Amino acid sequence: MIKFIFWKRVVASCAALFFIGLITACTQDTSSVSDLRQSSVPPQLETRDYRIRPMDMIRFEMFQEPENRGEYRVSGDGNITLYLLGPVKVSGLTLREAKEKIEDSYRKAAYYVNPQVSLQILSYAERRVYVDGFVGAVGPVLMPMEESLTLIRAITAARGLLPRASRTNVILIRKTDDGEKTYIINLKNIQEGIDPDILLQEGDKIYVQDSKI
Repeated sequence: MIKFIFWKRVVASCAALFFIGLITACTQDTSSVSDLRQSSVPPQLETRDYRIRPMDMIRFEMFQEPENRGEYRVSGDGNITLYLLGPVKVSGLTLREAKEKIEDSYRKAAYYVNPQVSLQILSYAERRVYVDGFVGAVGPVLMPMEESLTLIRAITAARGLLPRASRTNVILIRKTDDGEKTYIINLKNIQEGIDPDILLQEGDKIYVQDSKI
């Protein structure tokens, strides 16, 4: 029993040291946090700028061709399989770009002289952020499809902060074109209206630390 308690304390100490090291390695740079807020743009769904993603559900129709219509789930590799054409890669394209690509493919294959395609997104693939640490429920938090998700709302969705949670040193890890970047966020300032809230992006990882560390 004594040996079990000893090793339990060792594990707890190692975990604490790990997160202390993580915080030490990530200096609190006010300009970086400011850039983070400025670069966070709400998702623009249902607009011409939205780019199709794997697992989106798309309705396809061709004008005056009732046999060529249907609803298609974008596959993991970004394709939809269309009548006569077979797989067509559409992920990464806007609806307009996908429409023009499909029309051009039908035209080049000589299946139709003047194909007129209509595309509509019926449902969007799930987007998630991940909340860990001293919150009520750790794990993924779904991002709303037609509105943005802020740091405060994500923590609320994770059932809020536990009593020992730190409100001044919340870690946010985000993937960028230059690799992963880590930010130290003062959540207390956001809650008190001193700093603006932060808009999250898909795949963001939030860690709420222990205030005792």
